[in-house]
Amino acid sequence: MKKNIFSHFFLAAIFIEGGTFTPFYGLNKDQKSVSVKSFRIDDAPVTKQQFFNHVSKRGNVPVTYVSWDDAQAYCKARGGRLPTVFEWEYVGSASETQKDASKDPKFIQKLLEWYSKPVDEAKIPEVKQGKPNVWGVYDMHGVVWEWVYDFNSSFVTGDNRQDKDKLKDLFCGAGGEGAQDRINYAAFMRYALRSSLKASYKLMNLGFRCAYDEKNQDENIQTSLDLSPYRSHFVVITMTYTSCQSACPLIIKKLKTILKALGGDIQNIEFVVVTFDPTIDTASHLLEYQKKQGLDFQNWHFLSGSEEETRKMSLFLDISYQKDATTGHFMHSNKIILLNPEGQKVVTLDGLDSDIEPLLKAMGKTPKASFFKKLKNYFTF
Repeated sequence: MKKNIFSHFFLAAIFIEGGTFTPFYGLNKDQKSVSVKSFRIDDAPVTKQQFFNHVSKRGNVPVTYVSWDDAQAYCKARGGRLPTVFEWEYVGSASETQKDASKDPKFIQKLLEWYSKPVDEAKIPEVKQGKPNVWGVYDMHGVVWEWVYDFNSSFVTGDNRQDKDKLKDLFCGAGGEGAQDRINYAAFMRYALRSSLKASYKLMNLGFRCAYDEKNQDENIQTSLDLSPYRSHFVVITMTYTSCQSACPLIIKKLKTILKALGGDIQNIEFVVVTFDPTIDTASHLLEYQKKQGLDFQNWHFLSGSEEETRKMSLFLDISYQKDATTGHFMHSNKIILLNPEGQKVVTLDGLDSDIEPLLKAMGKTPKASFFKKLKNYFTF
């Protein structure tokens, strides 16, 4: 069975463009709206299989009985964090067709019907059984409650308003169906029921999803090796580093050759370049390099991850590399790999060889014969 690389480099984090909206709670009396910066968020709650890292019974069900601390630690290990309450509500206010459905009677009625259902742990559904909202995010309502990052002092109960020591243990939850007032400090609704919970609480219907800072203005430069944005597309992927003066420029030139052979027929095809050297190849450095190479196109993506992510990526792509401690340069294999829309390797090319026809054929592309006549002159060493 062919390995699916998307299942390992697949955060499924959806890009959310920032904007302004009016949240249900937490504003000053003179404040009418809040601004949310662009960020990414998991397209579904974290599942049991993801959290425990093994296949289990009902593994595609949201993981629950997870404390705030454990949820935050999990997200941090993935390079993220829990979403803020405003981020959560900003995404949660979207319906299947509108980014802000807060005044849509049908949307509100649907939420009311969801939250009126009694909770039954055995019947918590698997993720992604319904349709996503307009952002492409699933299960913001009707599945489980979800932890959020920030404490909000408005979410306090009469029992602990006078106990200042207890306030630091409370965080807001944003959430799903079946909330019971007797096990929550406060409950109310707009797009979701929310309550204040102690960070150590673990409840049968309380899960979470992760969010990720959008650190770079240029979406083609990523600081994590997340291949999820390219799922369902062909991916032409390689590994290089920008200070390389020998093989790497030839590999980049070969990618340009592939691009030229495709002409304008590049819909659903992504070019991904992963750096061997995340220390030097920061996001800003990669952006400068990309522009210098004339590759600042929508379907070109330069990725820089952690050293651990880089090593893991090289193993999946079967690309070997080793850093010379003296010079700081890398010895590495030279490969260009085609992933099909299922994330499987279907073609591996020698990055220094001029034959690109197997890759084009695997994508169902047939360049004109005149292109191959010109190829020898274009791809010279």
